[in-house]
Amino acid sequence: MEKPRLSVVVCSIGAPSLGAAVSSIARSVSRAGVPGEILVVWQGSGAAPDFDGQVEVLDSAPAGLSRARNRGLSQARGEIVAFVDEDEEVDPGWAAGVVAAFEREPAPDAVFGPVAPLDERGLPYCHYEGGGEHVVFEGRSTPPWIVGTGGNMAFRREVLSAARGFDVRFGLGGPARSAEESDVVMRFLRDGRRIAWSPEMPVYHPTKNEAEHLESRAPYGFGMGSVLRRHRAVTHVVRYLVAIAHSFWTGVRTRDARRRREARATLRSFLAGLLTPLR
Repeated sequence: MEKPRLSVVVCSIGAPSLGAAVSSIARSVSRAGVPGEILVVWQGSGAAPDFDGQVEVLDSAPAGLSRARNRGLSQARGEIVAFVDEDEEVDPGWAAGVVAAFEREPAPDAVFGPVAPLDERGLPYCHYEGGGEHVVFEGRSTPPWIVGTGGNMAFRREVLSAARGFDVRFGLGGPARSAEESDVVMRFLRDGRRIAWSPEMPVYHPTKNEAEHLESRAPYGFGMGSVLRRHRAVTHVVRYLVAIAHSFWTGVRTRDARRRREARATLRSFLAGLLTPLR
C-alpha cells in the first residue's frame, strides 16, 4: 500500500539553527522512503537561505507563529502535515515514526511526540527520559498539557484545515504568547477527534540554562491560562493549579529553590492569563 505524503512545516525567524533542522528532516524523510516535502515559512529579515531545491520557501509577514503555521498548512500538499521548530533536529527515524503513528488503530487525527535534549549543557526543554508507550487521548476531560508540545506534532491535513488551523491569538507573537497547540488539542477533543502520543517520533531541542528556563515560565503559564479561559474549562483550571502546587511543594520538600521559583512564576502568569480577556 502506498505511503501517505508527508508535509513538514518549519516556521523561521532566521535562527542560525534552521539549516541543521532542515537537513535533519530531509535525511529522516529520505530514510523513511515516504513521499514528502519541506516547507519553510520565512518571517526573518532579509532573504531566506538557499536550500538547493530541498525546500519550498513561503514568505509570511512577521505576525506570529500561528499565522506562519497556518501559511504552511494552506500550502501543504501531504495527507499528513507535521510541524517542527527551527531550533530542533529530528531523529533519523522521526518521519517513519510519524507515518506509522497514523497507520495504527484506532486511527488518530493528530499525533504528538517526545522532545528530548539536544545537548547536555543545561535543563531539558521538556521532561522526557526516553521510551514510553503509544497513548491515545479522547474526550474533553483530557488536560491539554499532558498531550504534547507544539515542537513535535502532526495532523491529518484535511482535519486541521477543517478546524481552521491555529488561532492566531495564541502562540509566540500573539497576545496569548503561547499555547496554540493546547488550543487545537482542546478543540479536537471537544469535537470528538482522537489524538495519539507516539514515542517513535522523537525530536531534539537545545537545553536551557536556569535563567532561560525561569523566563520561559511566564509565556507558558499565561498561554495556558488564556486557553482555559477561552474554553471555560473550570475543571482543568483546578487541575493546573493543583499541578503548580505539587511542583512547589516538591521544591520545598527537596530544598530545590529553582523549582520553587519556577512554580511561583508559572502561578503568577497563569492567573494573569486566566484573568485577561483575549482580543
